[in-house]
Amino acid sequence: MKLQTNNNLADKFSEIRTFYPDCSKINNEINEYDDITKSEITDFASEFLDKKKRVVLNYLPRE
Repeated sequence: MKLQTNNNLADKFSEIRTFYPDCSKINNEINEYDDITKSEITDFASEFLDKKKRVVLNYLPRE
């Protein structure tokens, strides 16, 4: 399990280094998610998640 966690962390570091010049962003990334408010999520959902433009898939297990 620890190896998987280290691999995930290494992957995150490489992603941040690729897209951002400052690797210390990984230390503050969680704050960006914590700062999102309920109303921002609701507004986003209202704008982009239209019930008339969706697909519902039902998966049934094989018998």
